[in-house]
Amino acid sequence: MATYEFTCRRCGGFDLSLPMSQAAARARCPRCGNEARRRYTAPALRTISAGLSRAADLADGSAERPRVVRAIPPAVTAPGPMGPAHPLQARLPRS
Repeated sequence: MATYEFTCRRCGGFDLSLPMSQAAARARCPRCGNEARRRYTAPALRTISAGLSRAADLADGSAERPRVVRAIPPAVTAPGPMGPAHPLQARLPRS
């Protein structure tokens, strides 16, 4: 759906959201019902943040040129199954 701007001679400007296939040069004013002419304006383009742009570029680049892993990554140090993650957990009652 795209947003189109129209101008009614009686009521002024208004916007309509229409599928591109249904956009016409004229439309009915929603307030008074008179015929309104479409105003041709520049499209509303959005800019995105630098971080989001960088992430999109990385995602696009990895689709064509994926990074190749040549070695196993280093292990992440996490608490093992034998020891508690926090020292106070050792004092908790065991069942």
